[in-house]
Amino acid sequence: MKTELVVPDIHVECFAALAETSWFERRPELQLLCHAAHAEGGLLNEVTIKKVLPGVSDAGAVNILSWCRMLRICDDKGGLTSAGEETAASGNAPIPEQGVYKFWAASHPILGSRILHLERLSSDPDERVEFLQPLPFVPDRNCIFPSVIDPTIRVTLRSVCSNTAPDDQSARCIIFDNQSNCSIRWVLDFSEERNYWRLEGGLDLEGKGALRQVKHEKEKVELNLRDLFADWAFRYLGSVGRWDSASRRIAIPFSGQSEAVQETFLKTLKIPSAEVPGFGKFEDVTVDDIPVGPASSEDAERWARARLDRRIASDSTFKTRSDLRSLFAFLVVGTPLEPHQPVLPDHSSFLVELRNQPRAFWSVAAPVDLSPKELDSTELEPFAVGKPPSAKPTSRRANRVQIPFGSKVSMERLVKTMVADRTPVRVLLCDRYIRGAKNLACLNLLIKSLRALNHQVVIEVITDPDSEGSDNIGLIRTLGANRARTYENAFGSGRKNQPHDRYLLIIDGESKPLAWQMGNSPLDADPGTEPTPTTPLIWRDFAAMTTEPETLPHGLALFFGGGAR
Repeated sequence: MKTELVVPDIHVECFAALAETSWFERRPELQLLCHAAHAEGGLLNEVTIKKVLPGVSDAGAVNILSWCRMLRICDDKGGLTSAGEETAASGNAPIPEQGVYKFWAASHPILGSRILHLERLSSDPDERVEFLQPLPFVPDRNCIFPSVIDPTIRVTLRSVCSNTAPDDQSARCIIFDNQSNCSIRWVLDFSEERNYWRLEGGLDLEGKGALRQVKHEKEKVELNLRDLFADWAFRYLGSVGRWDSASRRIAIPFSGQSEAVQETFLKTLKIPSAEVPGFGKFEDVTVDDIPVGPASSEDAERWARARLDRRIASDSTFKTRSDLRSLFAFLVVGTPLEPHQPVLPDHSSFLVELRNQPRAFWSVAAPVDLSPKELDSTELEPFAVGKPPSAKPTSRRANRVQIPFGSKVSMERLVKTMVADRTPVRVLLCDRYIRGAKNLACLNLLIKSLRALNHQVVIEVITDPDSEGSDNIGLIRTLGANRARTYENAFGSGRKNQPHDRYLLIIDGESKPLAWQMGNSPLDADPGTEPTPTTPLIWRDFAAMTTEPETLPHGLALFFGGGAR
């Protein structure tokens, strides 16, 4: 969430005046003093001075401290000033001088009243006394100003001199015409809660309209961006939706939202005129990537279904009910839709809604109609993301294991449920997509849970290589798998020869085969941080059923005949 504000036509004054300034110059001896003071908590005193300069008398230390106060690298109590901190860091100290200077200066709430560039002028008598005018404004005193033309020049203004009164406001100057052209570009990043601004354009140094490009390093101002955007949302965006300060989102109706907004939950909005208190009003403000979410449960329901329908329409591959539930959860969990608990209709109702979309209809209907095993009725029921599971975690009925969405179950418990009372000797996990930190963390827990039952168990993993370039095969081996292969290596290059579902195959000490067919991954859970096999994982819906070895794809059936070759 970010906006960029532009202040055009910053008026630059060019004038000559008698002033007392300090120019930062290389002074190693002062750097030593300031560096020592910084190490002592930012306090410069006679004790610190005598440590840095052994042999200096007490009177000498007092004089040096007085000199440092005169240079304003420390205050009257010895505390380092901003100039003193810069001296400690860079070795450049402010050395005062008095003379006639040519100022290029500007004043605005964002940049303050500052010197943009400064040049020394000759002190020869000038007859143009009648041209003296009051200062347009007095630049801020005792602030460090780097030149926007030559950043190596850094100055502070100590005072502007006057022969009539000690007050800077009574000082006089000669004002020059100039055609400088400058603007301010100010970026407000509400998401990161930071801001920065930069002066752009050019200064007219010769008074002839030939501009020298400004070289200004970005700076920031003190501003509470969290409160600022809450104020903007209330004052300017109420017609769009309701600002939720807790989630920092605008709650908007689903109708009329583009696909991009539906997918990203981000919206760009325009404000004709917006005020930043203390810094002025800005016209035609565009705020990019404002977080948005549904205004009601009904909006959330329609939003979730729109995202699901697009995925089904764009991918005509067959989807088991478990696949569909996992996809629906993927599109809802962790998004602004989740708190509203949208519901995936039951299987029959969903097919009715898809009856006018033949490809989508059959991609959902066929896997259920042609399932080799009768599906548990709970898998066909409405599926509500965010609601407590209706079935018990890791419930095992006959030859089926199920972990409902949102359940908290440890990997150790799942493994013991699937292995039952056997002692695993050889185990094969066939899962096409094992990649990413969470998948690998869960695989590590799976391996540890199996090894806890038999530390000599041989574990083999078949998966696809990571398309994004990470060596997931190598990482799987480092986690303790005895063997890790790709689908192409195990089943050949033809996709039709490769299994669609996932499988966990187990051989126990009596060489009894146990084959589990899984609609989704046993690694699809949130492990949290630093999990152990007994850590409750948050599951995204897991279901598995046993199958006969002779019904397995050929490459997997070989596992029970002595191992794949």
